[in-house]
Amino acid sequence: ILMYYTLKCDPSQNPACGEWDYLTYARLFQHTGQYDSTQVTHPNFRINGSTPDTLGYRLTPGWEFFPRTESRIVYDDTTSLTETAVGNGSTDFAGILGGGSLDGSTYMIWTAEELDAAGVAKDNITALRFYVGEGNGRIHRMKVRLRRYTEDGWNSEIPLRSIGWLTVYDGAYEPTPDAWNTIHFLQPFSYWSGDILAEISVDRVDGEGYTLRASDIGEERSFTSNEADGLLHFDRFDHVNCGPMPELNDTQAFTLEAWMRADVLRNWSNLMIKGAGNDSRIGIQLNAPESGRSDVYCLVGNGANSHGHTTSRPIREGEWVHISMVYDGTVNTQEGRLKLYLNGEEQTLEFTNTIPAFTAVNDADMTISSFKGDALTGYIDEVRIWDIPLTAEQVQERAFQRLEANDPLFSDLLAYYDFNEGRSMIAMDWTGNHPGSLLVPQWRGYEGERVKQFTPSTLRPDVVFEQGSFTSHVEDTVVIDSVKQSQMMVILYGDTTKANVATDTLFVWAPYYTYTFAPDGSVTDSQLVAADEWLYRKDHFYYQNPFEIVNRFELGRYITPYGIGLDLGEGWTWVFDVTDFAPLLRDSVHLTAGNFQELLDMKFMFIEGTPPRDVLKVQNLWQGTFALKNFETLVPPRTVDLDENGKMWKLRTSATGHDFSNATNCAEFCPKIHSVKVDGSQHWSWQIIQECATNPLYPQGGTWIYDRAGWCPGMEATVKEFEITPYVSGTQVELDYDSQYDEFGRYVFESQLVTYGDYNHQVDAAIEKIIAPSTDNLNNRFNPICGQPSIVIRNLGAQDLTSATIRYGMRGGVMDNYAWTGQLKFGEMATVVLPALDWGEMTEPGTFDVEIIDANGGADEYENNNAQYSAFEAVPVFDSRLIVRFKTNNVPTENRWEVRDRDGRVVYSRTSFGANNTYYDTLDLSPGCYEVILYDSGDDGISWWANNDGTGSFQFRLVGGGLWDSVNPDFGRSARYPFRYSNLVAVEDLATPAEGFELYPNPVNDRLALSYEFTGSASLHYEVYNMLGEKMLHGASQDVHGAPYRAEVSTSELQPGVYVVTILDGSRILTRRTFSVVR
Repeated sequence: ILMYYTLKCDPSQNPACGEWDYLTYARLFQHTGQYDSTQVTHPNFRINGSTPDTLGYRLTPGWEFFPRTESRIVYDDTTSLTETAVGNGSTDFAGILGGGSLDGSTYMIWTAEELDAAGVAKDNITALRFYVGEGNGRIHRMKVRLRRYTEDGWNSEIPLRSIGWLTVYDGAYEPTPDAWNTIHFLQPFSYWSGDILAEISVDRVDGEGYTLRASDIGEERSFTSNEADGLLHFDRFDHVNCGPMPELNDTQAFTLEAWMRADVLRNWSNLMIKGAGNDSRIGIQLNAPESGRSDVYCLVGNGANSHGHTTSRPIREGEWVHISMVYDGTVNTQEGRLKLYLNGEEQTLEFTNTIPAFTAVNDADMTISSFKGDALTGYIDEVRIWDIPLTAEQVQERAFQRLEANDPLFSDLLAYYDFNEGRSMIAMDWTGNHPGSLLVPQWRGYEGERVKQFTPSTLRPDVVFEQGSFTSHVEDTVVIDSVKQSQMMVILYGDTTKANVATDTLFVWAPYYTYTFAPDGSVTDSQLVAADEWLYRKDHFYYQNPFEIVNRFELGRYITPYGIGLDLGEGWTWVFDVTDFAPLLRDSVHLTAGNFQELLDMKFMFIEGTPPRDVLKVQNLWQGTFALKNFETLVPPRTVDLDENGKMWKLRTSATGHDFSNATNCAEFCPKIHSVKVDGSQHWSWQIIQECATNPLYPQGGTWIYDRAGWCPGMEATVKEFEITPYVSGTQVELDYDSQYDEFGRYVFESQLVTYGDYNHQVDAAIEKIIAPSTDNLNNRFNPICGQPSIVIRNLGAQDLTSATIRYGMRGGVMDNYAWTGQLKFGEMATVVLPALDWGEMTEPGTFDVEIIDANGGADEYENNNAQYSAFEAVPVFDSRLIVRFKTNNVPTENRWEVRDRDGRVVYSRTSFGANNTYYDTLDLSPGCYEVILYDSGDDGISWWANNDGTGSFQFRLVGGGLWDSVNPDFGRSARYPFRYSNLVAVEDLATPAEGFELYPNPVNDRLALSYEFTGSASLHYEVYNMLGEKMLHGASQDVHGAPYRAEVSTSELQPGVYVVTILDGSRILTRRTFSVVR
């Protein structure tokens, strides 16, 4: 039974062949019809996914206390003071110093022209004075910042900028109503030129707040955000569950938006996510490498882990950012299907796999943050989910403002959460579609650090700039800030008969300490506010739901090729012999295959006949992915009860090593000895590293030439087979598979024990495969040929195979016989190189036949496996000498090349080259079959992207005929080029015989006359080549009708030497002659 596994590139994705080398499995699942259930335990409560032994909690919230120092400047003496007023209005401006909200922020711009006109000196500014009108209350915290401003008007990103500001005041403030109030700067602001931008932010006013006297200046230079604006703070495991949101299934358009500020950046932190598996998720993730930069990942999976991610713009801890991910599956390009905007600016994305035209269908809930440990730790606000792809303009227009119901796009929202409730276990969706359940992020405010929803105004507070020189000192005061505790969600499991079913949920708070602080902020005493109640862990047993016992068998494993720049044409086929799984390949079967990176065609060929021995049973031994450091423990010896009907047994194993970028590059690139023991005695050991530079699928886009542990990109995983029958005695056998230890890396490992009946034949020699001649892509490094065929024979009989007569030849031609001798035990194979055939003047494709006509001096008992045939292509045929042009790279010591004749004898060779030189060799060979072989001892060809060896080339030119062909320089270990020299001028009939061609004088000095007798009708011209195959001269075409073709050639510019002149009809060579130039 043969499994044909054909891979084809998918033109709908970029790259079409998939970029990376991925593990891919062909698996069969045996449904036994038997059911089982697993006994497990479950605790009586959980908190944040874990269960401590004891948990104390409080029924009322407590507080967390944070001391901070407030510094104020005190003037002891005044040396000088200048006061300059800007503005003289009479309007009360509310909302800057409290009122309407718990917090707020206002930005004010004074232009250089205004400051100059008012007389503000180019000097230090030491204070600002505002006229405070009506109001009351103490401002818990007020912050005043100033900076130079160089932009024209308001920029929405100003609140996001943390660089360039000078904080001149930060502390509590209680102004005097109906009076001028001065804010003395802790440090002076240096004003020398340009505009001034100031920010006043307030957090919590214990009262109604205050108005400021303002002037209407006719231009918008004041910008205030003070409407109620809440948000949610998420710790790990906190999330908002928005339900399955089926509108996002099988759709071609959506937009996800949110404001966020990360406290801590962790890898794979979810801002919002729907779907559990990589191949079906949609959402936004953050990834935090050690550099502190967080790349944004936009996920749209549908059968593959497809996504785009940033590489250029960082997101940093503690900084607010607006993120908008736009998906439009109706567009045909990657860049058009998926876009990302940060603060309204489009980002450049790099893509992995093809962004699908439709989203996947999955029942997973859409969650804001995540409940599986990949949650965002930080703040989230203004989450919007649209069923349309927003344009750049639509994103920019809405990013910095709250949405209103009269927005023209409001009906295109699937969900809109502004998180302004302040308290609730439900997040209101303003569309009414998908209210969210809180589990359990905390309601918070901006505490004065507003970043959006700024309203412009032509009113600007009147101000007096104070510029003075003082004797002063700073007084520090320790202030204790208090923040309400975060709530804990405790899930109770109180039904011991259904131990994993939640019975209640508690929203409680942890015990906490109150502190006594010294004037310097240090703690002098503490007192525990104890728990109100306690929970004690109890584990209860229960049985999980019954499940069918399904046995998984690996029919084959391969690793996809590196797909950048790769072309698989109409497909690349691997063939797996799966005869050992015959008992499972009956009737209907459950199969899985592929990894959705390329297109796949899979077929099973069932060849009728009698097998060498009947397969009675196949059973799994070790299966899984095992770390090298624990391999001995995870893959222990197995004692197996042998089937009483069995006569013979074989162990099959497949181990591939993975992981690198560690101290030993294990297990992908590190050499390790593996071994197999039977009943405690070691019978086999081998080095797992596999040669990859001879891979038939080449060249590939990645590091395809690197040797790897048990695999190569674009090849099957190596399967090792061990006939253990000679070492079996009794009804049991102990099998032990070992690998050398390493601290790093892992093996993907599968193994089976196959049980057979007795031999079905005593003498059975088989043709296993034809290596050459063949068109099989797996044999492309050995084909085409015009010399010695090579095949693989195998002994499938009980007796050792010691001789065989092999008949072979081209179909329709004379068949040759070859007497093979050797020593093959059952199952062993040998490669047989047959004597060269007489290929004659073959120029067309053909069929090669090969057959074993006797074995061990007599008849073969089973003839069905004695013969095979293969299609083949003819090698190129040339009637001129060949020039080899070799341009070396930086490391020519790795290279040599040779020419072999039809019998494999070396008839010409070249070694010892200089770096970055060009060498010409003219092959003056007798008619016959040859191949040129170029070797590279570094296994990296003469041009490869991942080293510093430079670029070389290896070309073939016909003397007088231009370029014939060239070697792909990325060939790995070696490249071969077969050809045949012929006495024919060409393989097609000439228009006239190649005679009557005269040159005179010859040798020539400066002018050559040529005459060619031609009886047909054609447009003829001449070309002149040197001995390196380089075209030196050519003549204009002449129409000739039954008359001689004549031309004069100026040779005055040619260097002395030998040249070839060729007469051509278009591109068809009619004849050629040599001549010499002398001086």
